[in-house]
Formats: sequence, C-alpha cells, structure tokens
Amino acid sequence: MPVRGSLRTLAIVLAAILFGITAARADRRVALVIGIGAYKNLSTLANPVSDAKAVAASLRGRGFEVFEHYDPVRGDLLNALEDFQAAASNASVALVYYAGHGMELAGDNVLAPIDTEVTCEPRQARRTVKIADLFEALGQAKNQVVLLDACRNDPFPQCASRGTASGSGFRGLQRVAASDTSLIIANATLSGQLAADGDAGAHSPFATALLSRFDADGGAPLRDMLDRTARDVRETTGGTQIPEISTQGGAPDICLNPECNQSIASNQSASTTIPPASTGGAADDKGAYEAAIAVGSCGALEAFVNAYPSSFYASLARERAAASCAAPSQEEQQQASVEPQAQPERGYGEGFIFPDSGERRLTRDELAPLSVEQLRIARNEIFARNGRFFRDESLKTYFSQYSWYQPNSWDPPLNATEKYNVRAIQQEEKRR
Repeated sequence: MPVRGSLRTLAIVLAAILFGITAARADRRVALVIGIGAYKNLSTLANPVSDAKAVAASLRGRGFEVFEHYDPVRGDLLNALEDFQAAASNASVALVYYAGHGMELAGDNVLAPIDTEVTCEPRQARRTVKIADLFEALGQAKNQVVLLDACRNDPFPQCASRGTASGSGFRGLQRVAASDTSLIIANATLSGQLAADGDAGAHSPFATALLSRFDADGGAPLRDMLDRTARDVRETTGGTQIPEISTQGGAPDICLNPECNQSIASNQSASTTIPPASTGGAADDKGAYEAAIAVGSCGALEAFVNAYPSSFYASLARERAAASCAAPSQEEQQQASVEPQAQPERGYGEGFIFPDSGERRLTRDELAPLSVEQLRIARNEIFARNGRFFRDESLKTYFSQYSWYQPNSWDPPLNATEKYNVRAIQQEEKRR
C-alpha cells in the first residue's frame, strides 16, 4: 500500500510538471531572424544584417526568444531552419524575418545564402534554399508570421536584361498550413517585383516602416500593424514599392506586445454586436458595416474588419476604426474639460518635449512640426513620467539618462488629459 501511495504521488507530481511545461510552451513566442548581405557571387547588399539586428533587438525587447543568423552559407542556413523548427514546436507564436536576396527560379521561390552561385544563360542558381523549407521551419506553432524583406535589388548584376526575367522576385508565395494554424505573410514588395535595399548605412524602406510600426502599433492586432507598414512603404517610396500581405487560415489574433494579447481576446469576445459572416450574401457585409457605424466604437469597427476582411467596406472600416480609436471617448473629453488645470510640475529635469502634457491638451499646431522620432518620444514620455517599464531598448536607454524616470509598473494609470494627448500624438503619427 505505501508503494502504491508513493507511485500515485509520483504520478501526480509528474502530471503537474508536464502540465506546467505544456502551459509554458503555450505561451512561448519564438523568432528566427536572418540577415544576409556579404554575397560572394551575387550583388552585395549593404543593409540586411543591420536591418535584421534591429528587428531582433525589437522582438527580444517584446519578450520573444530570438534566434539570430547573419551571412550564413547554405549548410548553416539549413541547420538554422532545422533548429528553429524544433524550437517552434508547440510554440504559441513562431515568427521568421528574412532580409537578403530572394528570387523565383524555374518555378521555385528560393532564398540565397552567401555562397549561392549563379549563371546567366539560362539564369540558374546553385546552393539556394527553397522558401518551402523556411515555411516548414514554422513547425506546428498555432500563430505563424513570415516577414520577407527580400528580392532586394537585382541579384544578377552581371546578366543582361536586369530584373526583367526569371529571378526578379518571389511569385505566388503560399504554404499549405495545418488546419488549426493561422499564417500571415508580409512580403516587402508585390509578386515578381524587386524591393529596395535602401541607402548604405540606413535601413531598407520595409525595415524602416516595420521598426517604426513595432513601436507605434506594437499593441495593435498584427494584421492592422502590417497593413499600416505596407501603407507607409507605399507612401515613402512614392508607390514604387508596394508590400503584399496575405493570410492563410485567417490572420493570427495576436499583437507584438505580450501584455496586449489579453485585450485583443477581450475585444473579440465583446464584439457580438456585429452580425456574423455566416451567409456570405452581398447584403450581409453592408448590413454589418452599417451596424458597426451605428455602434460607433473602434471595437465595433475592428470587429467588422475581422468578420469581413475581404469586404468592399473593409478598408473604409479600417480608416474609421483608426480615427475612432485615436479619438478620446466622450467620457474622457468630459473628464478632461472639468479636470483642474494644475500648474506644470517642476523638478523633472531635462528630456521632455512637452513637460506639461499631463496637465493640458496638446494642439495639432504643436505636434505638426515634430519629426516621427520626436512624436515617438513625446508619446512615450507620458508613460515614462508615470513610471512605465519599457521593453524597447532604445526607449529604455533614452529615458534612463534622466533622474526623473523611476520605472515601477508595466501599465501605469494615466489621467484623462494624458490619455487624450497619447491619442492625439498617435493620430498625428498615423498622418506621416
């Protein structure tokens, strides 16, 4: 009997341990970041490694377990994909960022390690890695994200008819994902087109927009963040580069900042005011869109977009949602209007763009002259003044140089005026 009791106790302990491991895996977020620029036989690229390192640092600051590989030869790249597949097993989120040459050759989309070899007539490449291997490395993660800042410049500078034949860019990116997974693919440019590497020493247009949106929209649903990234690239390049965003199994219901995922789930459960997309009739989405407008909240509009992502009204709903979410609620406006306008607190020291942004509303005229980086600092200094911890290393470094910054909370409360100003700054950032 004592033996049986001991065995039963051991079984309970083991079950608890296994349950803990399973729970830990369910919350695990992993990222594979690859940057390749020092090509031996293709045109060299100035920025992929620095782009990848910046992306890796930003993801690590947001709680991702990051696996980094720079300028690998083919064997090392294949090993990296195999190792990541093991790490991504049962992860809640698996993300891959690839920066470097990529192309379509003989019907296959391929990545180019630094030892890739090419010929011109016909255009062929040896020692490449099929992009299917990259998709396979996502394993069985429930939420899968692929960010491809590839197809940069012309990989065949020594060949005639540059960028016009096979080898100009990825075509028809797709993966047959498992039935219980959600996959989103963000390609830096349209199918068959080339993406810019950017000026030497800078980031590529796609990496620049992506890193900016990581900071500005890390708390937004991932699809929304990537849509805004695509819009930023299109605008900054004058329409010469247009990213392509596609999903399989629906966009992952996640955001980059770990603390916001619970909020997304809450918003989804509270979005039952939107008629479900069940019948698929043309009138259904129009009625749902009108219902969302009638409700008027950003949550209702975002729920419509989630329910009818391919609808004619989806882009309109996204724009309305962006404006609605950026605007203060009626309750906050009323609270801000009756809130006593105290004199600005003193003793904060230097480092503030708006030292009194907790006591008065900022105006558009004050925000318009600021650069994108200044707007980012102005928005985050409101949180920093209230003691917020920052995962982003650049923000942490910036505010830590000032004695007034005393972090004590991941989510410090803001008064109505501060909430108003955060949203006003976000709205100005969306105009850029």
